[in-house]
Amino acid sequence: MDRCPWSPQNPSREPGQGIHDPLGQGTRHFGPSGARFRGSRNMNINLFMKFPAPALVLFLLPLGFPEVPRPRLSPPPVEIPGVPPLRLSLDGTWFFDPSPKKGFWKKEARGGPRWRPIQVPGEWVTQGFAVKPHTAAAYIRTFLLPPSWEGLRVKLRCDGAYSNARVYLNGKPAGSHEGGFTPFELDVTDLVKPGRNQVALAVTSESLQDTLSCGSQYAAHQLGGITRRIYLFPLPALHIASFHAYPSFEKRGKDARLRAVLGLAAGGKAPAGQRMVRFTLSGPLPSKARVLDASFLLPVSAGEETFDLPVPAPSKWDPEHPNLYLLEASLLAGGTLLEKVSRRIGFREIRVSGNRLLVNGVPVKLRGADLHEVDPLRGRSLAPGQWRRDALLFKKANVNYIRTSHYPPDEAFLDACDEIGLFVEEEAPLCWVGHGAAPIWKKWNPADPKLYPHLVRPILETIERDASHPSVILWSLANESVWTPNFARAFQAARRRDPTRPFTFHDQCWGSYNNHGSKTQVANFHYPGPGGPDRADRVGRPVLFGEYCHVADYDRSEVKTDPGIRDLWGKGHHRMWEKILVHPACLGGAIWAGIDDIFLLPSGEAEGYGPWGLLDAWRRPKPEYWNAKKTYSPVKVLTRSVQPGRRPIRLALQNRHLFTNLSETTILWSLDGRKGRAEAALPPGAEGNLLIDPGVPPREGRVLEVRFVSPQGFLEDAYRIPVGKVRPKPPLRPGAEDLPAVELTVSQKHFLARGKNFLLSFSRSTGLVEKAEADGKPVLSGGPFLMILPLRGGPCSPNFDKRIPFLNDTLRGWKAETVRASTLGKAVQIRVEGSYETARGTYTFTVRPAGKVVVEYAFRVKKKINPRQWGPVFRLPKDCATLSWERKAPWSFYPGDHIGRPRGTARALPSRPQQGPWARIRPDRPWSQDANALGTRDFRSTKKDIYWAALRAASGEGILVEGEGKRSARAFLEEGIPH
Repeated sequence: MDRCPWSPQNPSREPGQGIHDPLGQGTRHFGPSGARFRGSRNMNINLFMKFPAPALVLFLLPLGFPEVPRPRLSPPPVEIPGVPPLRLSLDGTWFFDPSPKKGFWKKEARGGPRWRPIQVPGEWVTQGFAVKPHTAAAYIRTFLLPPSWEGLRVKLRCDGAYSNARVYLNGKPAGSHEGGFTPFELDVTDLVKPGRNQVALAVTSESLQDTLSCGSQYAAHQLGGITRRIYLFPLPALHIASFHAYPSFEKRGKDARLRAVLGLAAGGKAPAGQRMVRFTLSGPLPSKARVLDASFLLPVSAGEETFDLPVPAPSKWDPEHPNLYLLEASLLAGGTLLEKVSRRIGFREIRVSGNRLLVNGVPVKLRGADLHEVDPLRGRSLAPGQWRRDALLFKKANVNYIRTSHYPPDEAFLDACDEIGLFVEEEAPLCWVGHGAAPIWKKWNPADPKLYPHLVRPILETIERDASHPSVILWSLANESVWTPNFARAFQAARRRDPTRPFTFHDQCWGSYNNHGSKTQVANFHYPGPGGPDRADRVGRPVLFGEYCHVADYDRSEVKTDPGIRDLWGKGHHRMWEKILVHPACLGGAIWAGIDDIFLLPSGEAEGYGPWGLLDAWRRPKPEYWNAKKTYSPVKVLTRSVQPGRRPIRLALQNRHLFTNLSETTILWSLDGRKGRAEAALPPGAEGNLLIDPGVPPREGRVLEVRFVSPQGFLEDAYRIPVGKVRPKPPLRPGAEDLPAVELTVSQKHFLARGKNFLLSFSRSTGLVEKAEADGKPVLSGGPFLMILPLRGGPCSPNFDKRIPFLNDTLRGWKAETVRASTLGKAVQIRVEGSYETARGTYTFTVRPAGKVVVEYAFRVKKKINPRQWGPVFRLPKDCATLSWERKAPWSFYPGDHIGRPRGTARALPSRPQQGPWARIRPDRPWSQDANALGTRDFRSTKKDIYWAALRAASGEGILVEGEGKRSARAFLEEGIPH
């Protein structure tokens, strides 16, 4: 067996040659047999492991496990005197060859038929390239080295290359890195030259780290590519090699201390003179006010030093007050500035006390969502600015915590979380290690100590990059993995690297499943069920539900047919969250998931785990987004209605903020054309009253609207509170019952029920309605057809397919046994007995003088069915394609395009032609207006707990169903005909 892979120390070996087997079990191969594949928890996977000996330039420090050196990630300078620019981006257009010739990196990039343009950052699959598994694809481009960099050290930083990358500068090897979600740095000083240079990368998607992260398996396609930023930057010969800052507070929680940890490295001739570092602290941003200025002498030898910086009464950082400061470190020699680096920091302290997690001394509840890096066109590689937009979307949903499942995000996301205020649990890129979802563990032992370096390295790389971000309050060692001595050892190494934050481990530990006794400070359970919060109080440490309240996804047909299921999800989520709130040991949880995991590939296929997000892959809010926002609301109005004629109006409030007094928020109200502001001084966690004086006594039937806006300007919640009792107002109200009796006419084939301005015709052979007319215009053309839809599930697998069938069939084989007609007072009654292939029972139609028809049905099914939805279906004329409704909704305030709004109107078809639902074109319409053969989502979604629902033509005729706030209605098209 070949144990000598290519490395800078072995440059004769080509990329892609050589197999390294850390477990000593022989050569295996991981991945698909073709360039395109679907991941699945049931797929047969063999392990392919190709990775070079690490060739990073490393900053060695004792960690207790010297065989795993500390990663080197130099802080890029913000100032080197006389040296512009300080960064040279290599993003943009490169040349790409999916099957390069031997030694491609030695030749100049001149284009030609083998080389095609490719965009960096980006995946190659999403740009239309196919790379044979286990093959190193080639990237190449040129750049001009800035003249001002002459005599300086030059570093190449890549924030992510999936998943095995070998780098060459001007035809010579520069180094390599394995792991697609963590950054790496190479010193290329001796390889660059003045003027034009050529950089090349050999990138292989499959690797041991791809196996340990389950990255490509999870996404159901190769993730290969330079997927995050890549750039060059200069450093002086003596430079700052590492720089982090860790805040803490004195006992009274007012004054702070800042532990600044700074490491030096020397390359080339170091400058003469006394070495010194100067720290300055400014803020809170955007203020540039200087709050600290301290200088320290440095030893002659390079190494790492710790500096204790007292800071009197800084403004604290929390997600509701994300106060940031700018900490700058200037390195001087002989009084001359060599370089300046900086970190944005926040003063916040994290502590575990018993079974509570405290931030700045306050017990917290984490209102969370799990976040994947996903773009429908770009794959797991986001466009510039998207990370910040994502953070803002979740902030606006009242989410205060993000779990970066199942790998570290781009640092731009953490920058955004620092700025706008989001807690982050940052997860290492390790997924299903020892878990049955990754079949390789049927052959491998996750406790084998030879795996340890490959588990701990990405954990340390994650911490090295992000240890100064105040938003990061938890480190996650892995997702849904088996706790072994390897992870116990990695936990200790990671704690040595960052003792200021707690760690967690997602072992899905509940009952007997994956319960391997993880020892991190925070326990983590997935999908604990309704009894989970109560059990959490008995664990003895804080319990986080790392995944809970999974958004509907796996019965693909069900959610495609009836989007109303998505609105119904909100009821269960709200019930679960209210339980979490009252259990002190339950730290909170993260909804699975934040964004749909769907990739629209150039081949025309749609891959991924599917539509499991609060947002769709295009970042359009789905029904679950608003429902989560309401459930996670930090301000609850408990008053359901306002008494008419009484002022001031008194509303009962609950302040669920963690750190914000309601006096800091903006409270806006409007009533009957009047508007104003109100104030309430309620500390976090308190209940009290809000007084609103509209100036005049509130009148019966009016609605008071109240909005709560955060100190940062985000709408936290809004309520519409009725004055007195607001009654439903159906558009088609039946006339008075003192009309003439309904006339029953019997013919050879039909029973006719005729009233003033309406007619119903029933078939004597089937007992069903053949037609109904109102004012001479058709309003029904058939029915009822009994529908019984089963409650189903589906495999937890990345098997999403855009060719999903509908789940919308009515029962088959109806045969009427008896059909009888009679008069009942002024009404006509038709009673039908009969059977379908799978059910037998009766229909009873009572036709009343005002045009109201009462439909009663009772059926016994002939086989075992667990029904989710059942009821009679009627067919309407094609023109009756506008649905309107009024319902008893769980919330009083909704966006105008939400499918669950209390009242609304929805057209069956969109107002203009649409591309197919999975077209590779960004939609310019709300999610609710996407359409398939059954109609728009707004139209075809179940409206639950209706007072009434009407399906009408543009001219007004149609039918109206009454529900008394207890029944549901669903409309859809079938072959273009409304039902």
